Amino acid sequence: MRQGWRFHRKRVKKKYEYIIRRRRTIERSMGSFNEGFWDRFMGLEYRFHLEEEGDREPPSLRGSLTLRDRRRIVRSQERLNKVLRHLRGVQMAKKCVYTVDGFCRLWVWKQDFFSSFYEDILIPGSEYSKKIVSDEGVDEWIFRADSLYCAGCPAYTQSTND
Repeated sequence: MRQGWRFHRKRVKKKYEYIIRRRRTIERSMGSFNEGFWDRFMGLEYRFHLEEEGDREPPSLRGSLTLRDRRRIVRSQERLNKVLRHLRGVQMAKKCVYTVDGFCRLWVWKQDFFSSFYEDILIPGSEYSKKIVSDEGVDEWIFRADSLYCAGCPAYTQSTND
């Protein structure tokens, strides 16, 4: 498993079933399907993922859940974390002291290297960056404060106006 092999069941001609290990496009048979053998692989895979990702489940649930259920729980937690990160980014973009007229005034860039990225994924025709002139007379760029841009900002400070 540390080398990237994953285990699967494969049915051939509706009559035979095998345990297969797969890595990228390479498949190797581990022999005919046997329930005890398969359970051992699934137990090893579960322990491998716990070592790799850390123990995310309460100990009381560990014995009563199947491997499929445990994987669903992990996927659900990951989706929830993505949604929470997005919602946190929305709040940060709205309530940050550095947001002025919808643009982040903290992070100033020397060139407009994000505008094509924003044009590709966001609403075409909207202004996502704008050029400003610094006190020294240098052209700089600021970007619209939105959830993608603000979610991971370490300098976020909540505005006291709200």
